Amino acid sequence: MPNIYFLLKKCSVLLFCLSITLSVNAKSDSQRSNGKLKIFILAGQSNMQGYGTLEGDGPGTMEGYLSNHQELSARLLDDDGEPKIRKDVWIVDISKESRQGYLTTGYGAKENLIGPEYAFGFSIGDYFDDPVLIIKSAWGGKSLYHDFLSPSSKQYPRPTVAGDTGFYYAELLRHVAEITANLSKYFPVYQGEQFELVGFGWHQGWNDRISQPAVDAYERNLEHLIKDLR
Repeated sequence: MPNIYFLLKKCSVLLFCLSITLSVNAKSDSQRSNGKLKIFILAGQSNMQGYGTLEGDGPGTMEGYLSNHQELSARLLDDDGEPKIRKDVWIVDISKESRQGYLTTGYGAKENLIGPEYAFGFSIGDYFDDPVLIIKSAWGGKSLYHDFLSPSSKQYPRPTVAGDTGFYYAELLRHVAEITANLSKYFPVYQGEQFELVGFGWHQGWNDRISQPAVDAYERNLEHLIKDLR
């Protein structure tokens, strides 16, 4: 089963590190730009936190990748060879410590790392004429089997603390509610008022492969996660 799911209105995105494939159904100009802030939610485990290495000549680093794909350098790097800052894409991550700003590198698990938000933000920012806000909610070491389990998968008491069933599913929803209700705090440069939730991205980690019951329930749990988020 693929380990990345992006559920977007009338478009589908397949994202692997810096290699981007964007397949979009035909859209009118009004859909590409209707004056509303486009909000995307990126959630998941350690792979969504992001452990993409920036520096180094070896394979798998951004520097190494761009040295072999010069055609992307102009797109991702400025005239000084530094990662570009996207002034049309803003990111907010309050998963661990509050981070927010224009999209560039440094929004991975650590400041010198990147995650799926980087390539995703470039792709979506290129497509939409309206500004884009990415809400990133990711925690390492969590599973869909327990931590992200959504309510329609299984009945469970209302989660209150980390470790409770479904706690990080509830945290994800809390993040979205908190940020969208306080855009002037989390996206202070945005002057508009209207927004729309356009899509959700899920990046699976390793934690649903640690037991056979988790493996067996994964497909069903993912279907319920999609249903409940919608």
